Amino acid sequence: MLAKMLERLKFAPAAIAALGLMAGAASAEGLKAAADVKIAVVVHGNSSDAYWSVVKRGVDDAARDTGAQVQYIAPQVFDSVEQARLIEAAVATHPDGLVISIPDKDALATAVKSAVDAGIPVINIDSGEPQGAELGVPLYVGTTSEYQAGIRAGERLAAAGVLKVACINHEVGNISLDQRCQGIQDGLKPAGGTLDVVAVSQDPADVTRRGLLEWGRPQDTARAARRRYQAGRGRRPLKDGWTITHDPYTLVVGGVKAQADLGAERVIAAERGVDQIAV
Repeated sequence: MLAKMLERLKFAPAAIAALGLMAGAASAEGLKAAADVKIAVVVHGNSSDAYWSVVKRGVDDAARDTGAQVQYIAPQVFDSVEQARLIEAAVATHPDGLVISIPDKDALATAVKSAVDAGIPVINIDSGEPQGAELGVPLYVGTTSEYQAGIRAGERLAAAGVLKVACINHEVGNISLDQRCQGIQDGLKPAGGTLDVVAVSQDPADVTRRGLLEWGRPQDTARAARRRYQAGRGRRPLKDGWTITHDPYTLVVGGVKAQADLGAERVIAAERGVDQIAV
């Protein structure tokens, strides 16, 4: 029964469902009370990170909802070797379930196999779906085909006339991020586009300095992209008597302020008489 329930998890949308099902299955089969179920979550992202803090929230919610004992464990910084050590340490405590991420198959293979060989139910989240399957962990929760997503992004950039692109990568060596960057490069290639991978830390100031100041060139900025768009499809409203008034256009709806970004969203703000629009 446990195996069948876990197999269905492949289509679950979030870590909270993964942990809830794992704890519930163990309890339902009479293995032990839910309050006695111990689950270790050993991933590569520290909970102080903006993305992983959401995952940690799901882990905490699942622990509260199921009553299971769930521990979130991660390296202080992206370090697959350290993550492997943490997985091995978790396996040594004989948890009832283990949730991991696989950003680097080579670095994590031995640790992951030790959990599988010990008979511990293992679920992979966030990264390395095919790599997890190769290591004996077929259950995966997360986005699929990072490479294909990158290709589509590259194709859309090329279609917009953006042919020199920087892929900001804060975890070089993470297979998911590396595949996204590769996909973007391959999506740009048919149009003659090129891509530079810019390695940064998770510090926003470092992202700004390396990604925007050191790498960025005037002809490739978002402002230049907006000008190209305005010179092309952006002219269409002008033919109907509209006048461009804002770049970008700030909207306030119900007290909530939002900004239509001309460069990223392909929108324009215009007016005709007393009417205003954001397209």
